Amino acid sequence: MKNETKSNIQIPSGTHYLGEVLNDLPKNCIFWKGKVGAGGTEISLRNNKNYVIAVPFTAMIDNKVNQHEGRVLGVYGTFDIKEINKYLESHNPKKIMVTYDSLPKLIKLIDPEEYNLLVDEYHLLFTQYSFRRNAVRGVLENYTKFSEYCFMTATLLDPEFVLDELKHLPVVTAEWENVREVTVNSFKCKNGVIKSVADLIIRFLNDEIEGNAYIFVNSVEFIKELVSLCNLDETNTRAIWSKSNKTDVGLSRSTASDEPKKINLLTSCVFEGCDIYDENGKIFIVSDSKKSHTLVDISTSFQQIAGRIRNTKYWNQITHLYTTTRYDVDISYDEFKELSEVGIEKAHRIVSQYNGLDEEARKGIKEVANEYYVDKVEDYFIFDPNLVRIDLFNFKVTKCLYKLRINVQEEYLQYGFKVVPYEYNVANEVRNLDDIGESFEETVKAIEPIYDSTDIADIQMVKGALSKYPFLLEAIEKLGFSGIEKEKYNLTNIKRKLIAVGSDRDKEKIRKLLKSYYEVEVGVFISAKRVKEILNSIYRELNIKKVAKGSDLQEFYELQDKSKRVQGVVTQGYIPIRVK
Repeated sequence: MKNETKSNIQIPSGTHYLGEVLNDLPKNCIFWKGKVGAGGTEISLRNNKNYVIAVPFTAMIDNKVNQHEGRVLGVYGTFDIKEINKYLESHNPKKIMVTYDSLPKLIKLIDPEEYNLLVDEYHLLFTQYSFRRNAVRGVLENYTKFSEYCFMTATLLDPEFVLDELKHLPVVTAEWENVREVTVNSFKCKNGVIKSVADLIIRFLNDEIEGNAYIFVNSVEFIKELVSLCNLDETNTRAIWSKSNKTDVGLSRSTASDEPKKINLLTSCVFEGCDIYDENGKIFIVSDSKKSHTLVDISTSFQQIAGRIRNTKYWNQITHLYTTTRYDVDISYDEFKELSEVGIEKAHRIVSQYNGLDEEARKGIKEVANEYYVDKVEDYFIFDPNLVRIDLFNFKVTKCLYKLRINVQEEYLQYGFKVVPYEYNVANEVRNLDDIGESFEETVKAIEPIYDSTDIADIQMVKGALSKYPFLLEAIEKLGFSGIEKEKYNLTNIKRKLIAVGSDRDKEKIRKLLKSYYEVEVGVFISAKRVKEILNSIYRELNIKKVAKGSDLQEFYELQDKSKRVQGVVTQGYIPIRVK
């Protein structure tokens, strides 16, 4: 059964929060509240009804408990039953915030029929299903036990991606007249994003870019790598990641309530529901999508992140850095769906065969690869249709959002974001350093075919190359790519060539070229023979018809004549005393 749409709720212009229009949340439905920061959770926390609010992350609970000191009870992890009973006895109405994981344990301590249930950020039940399946099932198996329930989100999943257990619920939509438009500045780095993000961070720290950087990335390992690569510390950086993740990133774990820093690194535990206040905050979203769990979908997390910094003066701009994934194959979404049907057939066959084994044989089998949409529950295997949806979702995200630039723009626009043309792009902070190669030769060859491109991804790549090699722009303009190749990509030869073709007079060119030879140094002996060799090479470079003499060096340095025994042979030469 597909979700049906109930009568929508009209939110008049000038309204800031849902609480100005509603006294309670709509019941027994999926509620699309229309925008981030609408105050939907606040309705459940401030009205006169008993509420259990189930949320995906502990950071959301801490954030709201701090805002409603003494009124809201937070339940997660290894909670204290006595503390819960004390709260239940002393508070009316009762407001309990609980993680998805802890909801089944909480139900054993209360009578759920006396409470309404709000499942906040409901779309995460789907997007995190593949790696938080037990937590999601804990919600899906218990929500009907409550007096009323509401699955709320600021963004709505496409109907084909609603979990099987919720497909029968109607959808209620809050239609706002004054939703604001956010611009997305999107940059693709096909070989990764780490170098480009590190470059961005360094320039924020050096005050080359104004404001504070808020880098949202769903990968703790990515944060750890950035901390190491950029030598970040707690004087300049705040990092927030899930308490359940024990990774040592090199910094202490912060919270959304802590003071903002120049660099703020945030994982998905802050994508949803946490209020951040920093009028100088700039939003950067990183899709390090070589790992499927780091995918950021425009239709869900982008809208959450867009409104996460409540008071920033840069609210209308988001910068997105992304790359490709294992789903980046040359087939259409419909073709991929057809291929998934083969996996579904295999899944049913696997379930039937394995569950037909005796108990001893089943216990001897620890895992079945879920690439065939099979899951294990105790000693039995089941076909899980939600795993099919996850696979299709990941394919659609990467195919429709990340592979082709035109598709990126179309998909942004579909979900209410404006993709800004290059002519007035404000995200000039980003430079693509990931795709330009390691060596100078690789860099030049990488940008040569795109040097005159007007595509913004290509422009960012060229910008990255020119920032890595500051002399490269002059080399391209004066020598051309063919001239650089002629010099065999040798940095010293290219720099000497640039001096030779420059506008300086010959004497000034000779002076500059002499500095490019390490043997010509104040206070260091150099033989007269080597002086002649260097000067003759320079004269040829400058097309000066002259045969060099050792004494020519006197035009540029005060010299002391000197003889020195070199490898047992008395050698005539000079010691430069000072530059003229």
